Amino acid sequence: MPFSPPSSPNSTERSSEKSTLQRLVAKFETIGLVNNLPTPVCQRNARSAEIIAAVRVSVQENPRQSIPHRAQELGLSQTSTWRILRRDLGLHPYKIQLTEEL
Repeated sequence: MPFSPPSSPNSTERSSEKSTLQRLVAKFETIGLVNNLPTPVCQRNARSAEIIAAVRVSVQENPRQSIPHRAQELGLSQTSTWRILRRDLGLHPYKIQLTEEL
């Protein structure tokens, strides 16, 4: 089978290449880069110092309150309350295990 030269691009391929090059040149002229700019990351504020302090006070006032009730009282999600209690305040739940008397 003989080697055949690559086929010449049709007019649609040429126009898409041209528009791509024009777009890249325009991007380079405006921002000085051809790469896409990184998208900004949302700042999460559910675990701010003020909220952590509010959860700490809530725990001191009523240490037996459940996470769902505490979250509703503070206007936080249960997950954020859970993370604050464990990661920021270092608190972990425990179960009282009843054993037989000897």
